[in-house]
Amino acid sequence: MAVFIKRVFALLIASLVAGVTGSVMSTYRTIIDLREIGAPISDGTAFSTALYDVQHFAPLYTLFITIAFLIAFLVSGGLYKTIKFGRPIIYIVAGATAILVMLYLMKQVFFGVPIVAGARDNTGLLLQILAGGLGGLCFALLSKTKAQSKIA
Repeated sequence: MAVFIKRVFALLIASLVAGVTGSVMSTYRTIIDLREIGAPISDGTAFSTALYDVQHFAPLYTLFITIAFLIAFLVSGGLYKTIKFGRPIIYIVAGATAILVMLYLMKQVFFGVPIVAGARDNTGLLLQILAGGLGGLCFALLSKTKAQSKIA
């Protein structure tokens, strides 16, 4: 039971890390795009916009990420049990892939419109994928058991 609780806690923290990181990166990616077309956005406005998005966008984004991570990490756990090495890499790749698939599916559901504004170009998409990889790393580190600590 303790391992289950530890993994649920790790999933929630990993999702939160990816959700907040992805939200902030999306905000700043959008602000950079707006500045490139001449919008006069001060650093203070950019910062307050990022904080607003963390409060209002990140919770819902984190919920979707949690669902994507749950699926990806369950599959990855089975993969790790089979190959028995590379646990952190497996979860990093799983987190990154989960974000990519989630964003792709969200775009399909919403008639081809990318819902996450900061992921509308390749750079923004890559930043979101990196946030997913960071979440995967957090999960790998936080969910590690004593036996896995000795192996990996």
